[in-house]
Amino acid sequence: MKKIVSTAVLSLIAMPAFAGGLTVLQPESSAAYGAAASSAPLARNWSGFYAGAQIGYGTLGASVDLENIPGVDWAPKASLTDGDFAYGLHAGYNAQRGRFVYGAEFAVSSGNSRLGGSYEGVEGGAEMDRTSRIVGRVGYDLGDALVYATSGLARAKVSTFGLAGDESYTFDGYVLGVGIDFRVTDNVLLGAEYVHEQFTDFRDAYGFDGKFSTASLKLSYQF
Repeated sequence: MKKIVSTAVLSLIAMPAFAGGLTVLQPESSAAYGAAASSAPLARNWSGFYAGAQIGYGTLGASVDLENIPGVDWAPKASLTDGDFAYGLHAGYNAQRGRFVYGAEFAVSSGNSRLGGSYEGVEGGAEMDRTSRIVGRVGYDLGDALVYATSGLARAKVSTFGLAGDESYTFDGYVLGVGIDFRVTDNVLLGAEYVHEQFTDFRDAYGFDGKFSTASLKLSYQF
């Protein structure tokens, strides 16, 4: 009988010990879950107005149908490209839903890209005075970074000289681009962007089809 009582007492003592052992595992599991959750980047607030400046390298290109120029019947088609320093300003607005960010942006760019050549000692060509664009943006929040794509409308102001005549023209086209913004502080953003602007019938009289591509660094302030 004493053995039976002793066994029963030991069992009653051991049960809380086992129960306590089982409960110890619960906070460890919660801690592991918390560590896994903390490793995911926290969503940031990208909504609101922003404005800034960009600087980079721009490439001006054109395909020219020279047979449309009166009195010229040589080299009926040609392709020209030139690259140079490019700079500009931008402003926009973002709205956010979860990790997806939607917005619109207006930007102006200028540079020193110039296309030209000579024929029988007479030089001629065209240079890009400036481009402006209004685009829609769709992006995804990675925490302290925002990746995005853009698409919209573009307008170019081009000046011709020499053989092409000393005149100014305005052309409309479309623009496509991709970029990424990094949050340096709560209000300061540093980004990189590639934009391609395409202009068809760049100059009806001479059959120009033009394009202007820029790779830029962007510095913005979010209000």
